[in-house]
Amino acid sequence: MNILSKNFRDLGFTLGLFVLCWAAYSNCLHNEFVVDDYGLIVRNTGIRQASDLQLNLFAPRQLGYGIDYYRPIVHGLIVVDYLLFGFNPVGYHAVNLALFFLGSWALFLVIRRISGEARLAWVTAALYAVHPINGALVNYKTMTGITLMVLCLWGSLGWLLAWREAPPKKHFLIGSVLLFATALLCHELAVFFLLYMAAALMFTTNVRLRETVRMMLPFVGVLGVYLVIRFLFTGMGGNLASKYSGPGSSLANYLTGFPVLVGWYLGKLFLPMHVVYSWGTGAGFKGQLWPAVVLGVLVLCLLVKILKVYRRGVMALSLTWLLLGLLPLLVACPIDRRAGLVIEPHWLLFSSAGFFLYAGALVSRLIDRGRWLGWGVLVFLLTVYAWGSRTHNFYWGNEVRYCRFWLEEFPENPTTKFILAQALLRQGAVEESGQLFQGLLNGKKEDWEVYANLGLMAA
Repeated sequence: MNILSKNFRDLGFTLGLFVLCWAAYSNCLHNEFVVDDYGLIVRNTGIRQASDLQLNLFAPRQLGYGIDYYRPIVHGLIVVDYLLFGFNPVGYHAVNLALFFLGSWALFLVIRRISGEARLAWVTAALYAVHPINGALVNYKTMTGITLMVLCLWGSLGWLLAWREAPPKKHFLIGSVLLFATALLCHELAVFFLLYMAAALMFTTNVRLRETVRMMLPFVGVLGVYLVIRFLFTGMGGNLASKYSGPGSSLANYLTGFPVLVGWYLGKLFLPMHVVYSWGTGAGFKGQLWPAVVLGVLVLCLLVKILKVYRRGVMALSLTWLLLGLLPLLVACPIDRRAGLVIEPHWLLFSSAGFFLYAGALVSRLIDRGRWLGWGVLVFLLTVYAWGSRTHNFYWGNEVRYCRFWLEEFPENPTTKFILAQALLRQGAVEESGQLFQGLLNGKKEDWEVYANLGLMAA
């Protein structure tokens, strides 16, 4: 009877999470192709037949507009999606939504294993699933690889924890390593997940630092092989290094701009409005030093909270996960020198999980202390988040609408202006498109793309 009751409860948690995902994202299924969807799908002639899968791991792929990248599984998924759905956006969104639901469900299983509390796990996964900070994973058709990466990484952590509980069962470790390797071939963000896995071991089990290092060695070995292939055999090391040259990557720019990016991200977690695909400081940003001081004090306070107050358990893990997100942001923020330092919320997917784990723990405690008040707070948060996601889905509906929404939040972004100009040109709004293109000319080599479009307009 207990087993039967547990199975029904698990089914209820799963169905509840699916209903929330559907409630938050069902209105995005018919959204049109936007932004990189054109380069990777619409204009990409290298995905039109099964032979385009290109299973050779020693060669980078190209976006439809000629930019190299090394995400083999992403390329394969795009080929498969195109062969199945062609230019029908519904199929792409359905796949993304299914993978996103499975990733949220995997997070539920991981948190339940870590904490032993099914309610806390479900609240965490529910908040994670409906918050607009993760909405791009469903709305952006070319995010299929990242949604699969998220599923693989939560699955990898879950199996690693299962192996920790039953060391003789080596198949858990083998499965965990294989899922991590799969995630690496989806997106380079998976590199940083080793730290999240190590934190989960140290703060929620009896594993000490030395044993944690030993347990992580198979994953480090896989990471080493991946890095060798990526940087030596594919010849992409120079492309990455070029991101860190130029005025946008100076130390002064980091000290003044990086805290502003962190502040924007935290603000969107607490107040989920105007969450856009990327946001930045803008070229020529001249900030002040006091935000860096505030961020330093905040990080120090959180470290004290982790090491001296919580020490172990879910609360310590949640704050550690949140802080670990500073690392990928620090590495990736100079990726677009024309826009200054930038942040893309999906870079911090696992830090967001830490935030929602902390929030879920607080809500669970509130439920324990005042049942109706706690459930009321949870319903309120889920309603606000889901409504926010549906609102953002509307803006994702077509490229012109989304770019205008994007520019309201980040008006200095030249990339968004360029995309908007191209979208308007496709719609026949030649005058407004031309004005945007003219405004993007800055006398640098990047102007060739603008001149190419102006030439098409003149012809």
